[in-house]
Amino acid sequence: MSTPKEQQIRVLLCTDASIIATPLKRALLGNTAITVHKEVPDTVSAVTAVRKRDTDTVLLDIGIGKSAVHTAITRLKRADPNVNIVMLGSLSFANVRTSMQGLMDGAADYVPTPTRHATGIDQRTFKESLDRVLRALGRRDAKTVAPTPPPEATPTISKVTPKILLIGSSTGGPQAVTDLLAGLGNDFNLPILITQHMPVGFTSIFAKNLSRQLERHVQEGSEAHDLQPGDILIAPGGIHMQVQAEGQSTHVHLFDGPKINYCKPSVDPLFESAAAIYGAAVLAVVLTGMGHDGRDGAGAVVRAGGTVLAQDKATSVVWGMPGAVTEAGFAAEVLPIKDIAPRVLSLTNGRSEAPIQPRHRGERQPHDDDQRQAGAGKIRKRIMPRAHHQ
Repeated sequence: MSTPKEQQIRVLLCTDASIIATPLKRALLGNTAITVHKEVPDTVSAVTAVRKRDTDTVLLDIGIGKSAVHTAITRLKRADPNVNIVMLGSLSFANVRTSMQGLMDGAADYVPTPTRHATGIDQRTFKESLDRVLRALGRRDAKTVAPTPPPEATPTISKVTPKILLIGSSTGGPQAVTDLLAGLGNDFNLPILITQHMPVGFTSIFAKNLSRQLERHVQEGSEAHDLQPGDILIAPGGIHMQVQAEGQSTHVHLFDGPKINYCKPSVDPLFESAAAIYGAAVLAVVLTGMGHDGRDGAGAVVRAGGTVLAQDKATSVVWGMPGAVTEAGFAAEVLPIKDIAPRVLSLTNGRSEAPIQPRHRGERQPHDDDQRQAGAGKIRKRIMPRAHHQ
């Protein structure tokens, strides 16, 4: 069944390289939900085209180089703030660096293209990935939304001062995470653990770029890393990250298990493990992203008495993850991205006043009420083997 023309996703192709154009057109051929309504050979023409505000997504070939991609994304978003940009290119080291910066500049996603000698499986994977991303981003008219209505029942804000900040994100996440961390400032002293859906190789560059932009040390989480006030840790691409308590300290645990919610790393193991240790002292934030990863983890945080904030639909690139959390009734507040950092600061007094003292199973926190403690015992935990790394 074909999609009516007025509902088709309108795509602009920006590439002059046949190595990308050929598999790209092959991937889009026959997809009735998507129409290629413009093709341009360079970014100058692309900027001119999007000024008409009738393009939903620009497919941008990043083979033009890092500085050119940065300039192109900046100019495209200036010409049409609501247009989505999806970068395309091979998984070379240079392209990974370029695409990572592009994601932080405001591109929605990056889809690796098959090589010249790609197999049929590679071509099919590319087609499926591109289709999934374009459908999730949708049409631009869906961006004009009313304020997110609150669910019928919302959890309250925890009365316990947070001792850890968790962030989960996916499509559109790099820019949202950057904006959130920048808004917290350099004096924010809680440990921050982030799961951003990214493949191997991307998260280390993401951490380095954040370090440079924020002028704070950001790094990938590593096995047995003891959490300290002020830590900013990102789950490494291709592996899950959670926290574990040992004695009076809490450390990072990485495990190479199967995908969870089709994701690796997944947000749920991080949220669930932190809820089991910190209980009502968890503050979790779910930002823009496809799918529903983080929903179950947010439920664990709420049952433990912690607080969950979700990004609103109007400012999300894709309101999948935060939407799932909100619709499940786990979000205490649903906020535009610009308001999340100030809200986090108001809930944490801007910094951690004391060393982290994780809660161990069965231990009562002085400010927890009985109802919160009863909820904490209902947390569903994932028991994972300790990872072994060379």
